[in-house]
Amino acid sequence: MGRLIEALGKNNILEDTLVVFTTEHGRSWQPRPGTVEGMCTAYEESSRIPMILRYPKGLPRGKVWNAGVTLVDLAPTILEMAGVQAVKGGILDPPGGSIFQGRSLVGELRLGRDEWSRPVVLENIPQAALDGSFYEERALRTERYKLILRLFDNRPEHRPGELYDLRNDREEKVNLYAAEPKLVAQLARQLADWGREFRDELAVALGEAHAKRSG
Repeated sequence: MGRLIEALGKNNILEDTLVVFTTEHGRSWQPRPGTVEGMCTAYEESSRIPMILRYPKGLPRGKVWNAGVTLVDLAPTILEMAGVQAVKGGILDPPGGSIFQGRSLVGELRLGRDEWSRPVVLENIPQAALDGSFYEERALRTERYKLILRLFDNRPEHRPGELYDLRNDREEKVNLYAAEPKLVAQLARQLADWGREFRDELAVALGEAHAKRSG
């Protein structure tokens, strides 16, 4: 990274270049459901990763962002900063009509609007079976809560879902799913709405099923 910054500076284009430093996931050093090497999980220690953006001409300096950002926000953000104008409803549409699951952050960054205006959705690919069944998974993260839902090949009914209060339980140890049915239903409906917006059939199915079960 240092050599890259140095080369941009020597060529007098550093101030005109958007530099992004990030990674794909973190790693859990504790036992988590469905993981072998501690990488493909929906939990905080794997989903919270570094992301640094540097673009002096277009972004504020020294700002630490607290609201939820996802890696799928990067492509539309970069395109808007590059001058791509094909914006529809706040979502940048590439050629061919497909849509990103993320949104451009340019407006929020320039205005300093550091607020959780929308949830972050995590799409997890498990590494191992859970309770003898493979599964697909989606998680929805708001400023305070995280809801993890799974579709099992052979559904274990004793593991219906997970809900964590991240303000009071940062390590996600206390599952509130059974104790907070109304909150589960509310978050599940948000997941279903997100799935409809971005054409994710699994998110819709999981969200609707758990909203109905808990609501």
